[in-house]
Amino acid sequence: MEKIKISVVVPAYNVARYLRECLDSLANQTIIKEMEIIMVNDGATDETGQIMDAYAHTYANFHVHHNENGGLGYARNYGADLARGDYLAFVDSDDYVTKDAYEKMLAMAERNQTDMVIGNVMRFNSTKAYPSSLHQYVFLETKEKTHVFDAFELLYDTTAWNKLIRISFWRKYQFAFPERMLYEDIPVTIPAHILATSVSVMTEVVYFWRSRDGDDKSITQQRTEKENLIDRVKAINLVYDFLAQQHISTDIKKHFDYKNLTHDFKIYINTLPDGDIDYQLAMMKIIRPVLDRMDQDVFNRLYIIDRMRYRFIREMNVRKLKWLQKFARIKHNLAKRMKT
Repeated sequence: MEKIKISVVVPAYNVARYLRECLDSLANQTIIKEMEIIMVNDGATDETGQIMDAYAHTYANFHVHHNENGGLGYARNYGADLARGDYLAFVDSDDYVTKDAYEKMLAMAERNQTDMVIGNVMRFNSTKAYPSSLHQYVFLETKEKTHVFDAFELLYDTTAWNKLIRISFWRKYQFAFPERMLYEDIPVTIPAHILATSVSVMTEVVYFWRSRDGDDKSITQQRTEKENLIDRVKAINLVYDFLAQQHISTDIKKHFDYKNLTHDFKIYINTLPDGDIDYQLAMMKIIRPVLDRMDQDVFNRLYIIDRMRYRFIREMNVRKLKWLQKFARIKHNLAKRMKT
């Protein structure tokens, strides 16, 4: 086997339905001889472990580790500790990468000597592929060498798996995903952007992020579960703690505030009418304390309808917020009909 340049960590729990597509995309990489694939079976109860065993038996550079269930953060950390490559990458086991993803990302990393290369993302389901709304601000143009201090849109690049990370950088700052929580990417990726010497941005799509259909939705797709929002807020608060401890510039914090108000929290506010009254009250109680950590000037940058939303949350006025959301839905649906 040639020198290992890239270690790819693939954590998996009960994803037998999708796992082969993911692992095939790695086995078919154009530089697979320079890679190792670290598969971490996180205590799966379906055929995930057997599938991993088969790939480890077939490919010399595929390695499987069977663990008790510890959650995604634990499985990623476990795999990262085993990495022997110059660079580290993560792939979620229901997604896949393009066949030349790591060849292109590696070339960019070595050309620019950046701590991270981030590649563009497409979402997909059983019928179509479409742009990722989360990443739409990040990949407007290729940037060979940049930094979040100069490109605030990188604050929207909060996913672990569209990146190639220099392993010396990863270990220098002892990055680790929080365990036993959702949205564990956020408290790692934003500090990584801030601590990096420089970052390279590739507009070419390298990663396909699955949106599961019907009853097979992933945990993070279940927006009206209180625990989902609790973990989102916990992840956001961990970033606020980091920004305070590191004395990061006010501009960065304001842009992070704006992202949370216009994207992260809006996801849950938009689903408010779909939850029961207990969820609606809980949602407002969970979000309200975080609003106090935000720069109040940022609220003035919001559209008036958004300012009203957060006013009603601060007032714990479920009735008015629910009415506003129903009105917003009607307006959105009318606009869609007029376009067609």
